[in-house]
Amino acid sequence: MFQFIYNHCLRGGPIRRRGFRLLRKLLLKAANPTVRIEYFGRTLEVPFNSDLAIHTADHVTYNSNLKRLCSFVRNDQGALRMVDVGANIGDGAVLADPGPKDALLLVEGFPAFAAILKRNLTQHTQVELAECYLSDRPADLQVSEVESNATNRLVVGNGRTVQMKTLDAVIEGHPRIRPVGLVKVDVDGFDGRVLSGAQATLKRDHPVILFEFHPSLWRKANERFDTVLPMLRELGYGPVVVYDNQGVLLMRAHLSDEGLVHSLTRYARIRDFFYFDLAVFPESGAASAERFLASEETFFNQMPDGASS
Repeated sequence: MFQFIYNHCLRGGPIRRRGFRLLRKLLLKAANPTVRIEYFGRTLEVPFNSDLAIHTADHVTYNSNLKRLCSFVRNDQGALRMVDVGANIGDGAVLADPGPKDALLLVEGFPAFAAILKRNLTQHTQVELAECYLSDRPADLQVSEVESNATNRLVVGNGRTVQMKTLDAVIEGHPRIRPVGLVKVDVDGFDGRVLSGAQATLKRDHPVILFEFHPSLWRKANERFDTVLPMLRELGYGPVVVYDNQGVLLMRAHLSDEGLVHSLTRYARIRDFFYFDLAVFPESGAASAERFLASEETFFNQMPDGASS
């Protein structure tokens, strides 16, 4: 029954889909089993409360920027060595589509998601899993894990005790991933702390970084966007490609633009639960950033009007 209802949340006209999605919300009050979805040519197991397939069905550009960025980095560097922090159930690895020369490190601390991730990616020998939470420094913390729409947000205080690690330390234990070419971070507001704990890797390898700036969640995590960008500048980063939360290209910018922080924060604050994805390139890779931006502009210029809605 749950699989049938989820399938019909993705099919038919808008009125039919809305009806089944309302029914799904009602059923979630009783149970949250796993179901299967088709995702970029792969079958994935996901929790019933996951909106992944729904967002992908409603917005053709949703998450596709990561897929294109992975392909670009692979072609640019000869192989894709990617770290995915907040790997959830493994959808990022599907988008990366690892080949024989590639290596992926997936970091996921929530036990329920890690268990599903393992089942989804058992056949990939290029993929390694680190089951841990990350922060800017190692520590033992008591945290509550708040699951909503198949994402997991940490709230410090009460709950279970977890060992927080730095991304630098985790990467040291996975030599196949080095030198790192791409770091993707999506951890519901703790993105800045994860990047702060990866400074040695960022300084040494200068990977491309794709991370989520969600002002509402960053505030709940007591994280400040205006401290993260200066840190990245000091580590040698500059060019930025900015996407909205549907994966639509917005603009090219630079970390030295003092108005960037204010403009992005104000816009996302006024919108309801809105976020940006930022693809940040090192200054040494400025030419690569320009080539990637040109390929993205070509991709979006070929899309018909209203394609992402």
